[in-house]
Amino acid sequence: MSFPITVTTARFPSVPTWAAAAAALLLAGCSMNPVKVTPDEIAERVRNDQAQMYKDQVPVSGRISYSEALARALKYNLDYRLKLMESTLARGLLDVSAADLLPKLTTDAGYNNRSNDSGGTSVGIEDRVISLRPSTSEERSHYYGRATLSWNALDFGLSYYRAKQAGDEVNIADERRRKILQNIVQDVRNAYWRALGAQRLLADADQLAVRIDDALTKSREAERAGVLPPTQGLAYLSGPG
Repeated sequence: MSFPITVTTARFPSVPTWAAAAAALLLAGCSMNPVKVTPDEIAERVRNDQAQMYKDQVPVSGRISYSEALARALKYNLDYRLKLMESTLARGLLDVSAADLLPKLTTDAGYNNRSNDSGGTSVGIEDRVISLRPSTSEERSHYYGRATLSWNALDFGLSYYRAKQAGDEVNIADERRRKILQNIVQDVRNAYWRALGAQRLLADADQLAVRIDDALTKSREAERAGVLPPTQGLAYLSGPG
């Protein structure tokens, strides 16, 4: 099946040269050029971002238990906060997609006003005699309003699959958040118990270092005095390895 296509051409009056030049200058002045960001501006932005990141953190005032360390890590970790926002955004998009499944409601309102009356007369067809005096059936000014409720099966199907996709995006965002949560818990557990073990063994390690230095000093003195053979002194200094 073919449809006729009609192309209409219109003639425009010639534009003066000065008007064309003015239009060209105006368009050239409205063009946007990219502005290069300087290293100082980047450094200033980094400092501001760091200040915003750490300004609301509660300072540490005493000993921290494992539960407190984990709570602080989950509260102030930027990756975890980012995943929380991504999950919230995905849920908001799901709500919007679910709203698209509803029928479309279109409303329209307006106001009409005219300077004269809208009316007419009845004229005979054969004798052209006016049989009624001029009359009208509406006011000069009136308001109008209407609402249209429409529902399309194709739009509903597309919206349904978009909502299903948005639901999958919510699940993906939740799984990413759980992954970040598991990594944070694991990192905090390892760092906390390592720090606690080092703190408890710090005094013993200092005593051991003092004993090692004393033993090395005595070994050197015995070697100089000839009491200890040089090979045995080197083996003692080098250790078991």
